[in-house]
Amino acid sequence: MSSPALDNQTALPVRRRESAVDVIWRIFCSLKLAIFLIAAIAAASVASTFILQNKPIEELKAVYSGQAYFIFRQLGLFDIFHSTWFVFLVVLLALNLIACSIERFPLIWRLMHLYGDNPSEKDLRRQKFTAEVTVPDAALRVEELAALGRQRFDRDPVITRREDGVTIVSFEKHRWGRTGVYGIHVSLLVIFYGALVGNLWGFEGLISIPEGSTVDNFVLISRIGNEIERKLGFEIRCNDFDLQRFSNGSPMAFKSSLSVFQNGQKVKEQVIDVNEPLEWGGMTFYQSSYVELGARPAMEFTARNGSGELQQYRLFANSLFHLPGDERLSRVTGFSPDYRQMGPALMFTVNADGGESGTWTVFDGFTSRDKLKIEVINTAANTGETKSAALDGVIAKDGDVEWVVYAYKEDREGLGPAVRLAAREPGGEMTMRWIYQNHPRLDALAHPDSKLRFVFHGREETASPWSFAGLAMTQDQAFATGIQMAREPGARIVLVGFVMFMVGLAVTWLMSHRRVWLRIEGDQVFVSGNTHRYPGAFGEWFDGLCDELAALGGKPAAVSAETPEKTA
Repeated sequence: MSSPALDNQTALPVRRRESAVDVIWRIFCSLKLAIFLIAAIAAASVASTFILQNKPIEELKAVYSGQAYFIFRQLGLFDIFHSTWFVFLVVLLALNLIACSIERFPLIWRLMHLYGDNPSEKDLRRQKFTAEVTVPDAALRVEELAALGRQRFDRDPVITRREDGVTIVSFEKHRWGRTGVYGIHVSLLVIFYGALVGNLWGFEGLISIPEGSTVDNFVLISRIGNEIERKLGFEIRCNDFDLQRFSNGSPMAFKSSLSVFQNGQKVKEQVIDVNEPLEWGGMTFYQSSYVELGARPAMEFTARNGSGELQQYRLFANSLFHLPGDERLSRVTGFSPDYRQMGPALMFTVNADGGESGTWTVFDGFTSRDKLKIEVINTAANTGETKSAALDGVIAKDGDVEWVVYAYKEDREGLGPAVRLAAREPGGEMTMRWIYQNHPRLDALAHPDSKLRFVFHGREETASPWSFAGLAMTQDQAFATGIQMAREPGARIVLVGFVMFMVGLAVTWLMSHRRVWLRIEGDQVFVSGNTHRYPGAFGEWFDGLCDELAALGGKPAAVSAETPEKTA
């Protein structure tokens, strides 16, 4: 038998047991979780201002004791914004934001479409703002009433005529203003994404470039304070460094003239200072510091190619440079104030075909690659031959006659071009003699007993594409420019997110969803409306509309604002 007590019991509703997915979803939709995460991220940001960030290990150990250094290092407090736990907090906040948006969107969507264009009288009386107006022949003056509402609402109405003789005139404005908060949510997610991209693929580094030098690498500042050398993928040359000082000698401003070379081609040139960085290859180069290298010899000159392209240089020993219109890299290897009695000369090597070839360049237009036409006459053997000799110290042998070109002068002592030779008589000793192009008989007068006669017929210029001028040797203060570089792949993403945030903020605060209905039945017009933001301003606007409607009937409107609408 069954127990009467049990038979009379009321069945209790069975509560469905939450699954693990439901629990996790409810946690991520929690506003408390959002507040906790925001507070934790804010606390970490504040902590980063008190704890040294991204400093060399030696500096960190000097500031913090052994135990504190070990704990802070293990917790990632020396680089908070790149630590695993900080990234985890940001990801959690992003997931929380997504979950909350998804959870609350159905309610927002319902409020956007609530009541529609043909609400019931009960729904209209539930609105926060209501009024009753008597307008003679209102049912016949629907278009007139709609025009009045259109003028104030700046929107075309929806007119619904029902079979029971009731006409509903519906006005709506800024429906999508309710979704402005979702624009803010999406913008925050974009900003978080940009920050994570910069965190994972961005880096910072340092470059030190002496004046006149070219580098193709940089020192990467790692997240644990170590310095690692990396390749740039292109070359940067410091053409010049300019330091301006105050009258007391302290630095006032400094800037660097930089050139960028890609595959040997100069692709960009720019003067940078603290506020004007150079951008290339997805990287930004900032002027950050400088180092005084001390006084050292500097060579200044001008080079011009066959096309008229001009380049001025100020170089130090071992400086790398590009000649105008030449893709090959050249290096300064020597300087002579008077090379072979021909004047100031510069030795530089040109990197060609995987190797380097060097040449002396005398800055009156002559280079060691030029050839000299010299006729050698042996009066004893009654022989003579014109040969091309280079200024390279190679001894030319003609039988038992030996001679070598030692020096060249474009104009010696006002007598014109001249060559200095070292010649060995047959069976005799080596003697030095000057041979003048415009005065060939001077050789015989200077050496009457010699069996050798030399005639200088001029110079064979090589097909060198450059001409040089103005070589000067100075003692100058040398500097190395200090450049801080950064690759920030997420910067533009963050900028887009910021713009989206401002748009979402404008939509949220400047666009309020307003709705007004006119229920017309006979001579009676029932006016109702609501707004999801700024009810005070809407109330004044609503009263003005009701007064204009009442003016059509000659009676004041009975206005009330009692039942507020639920908003999200």
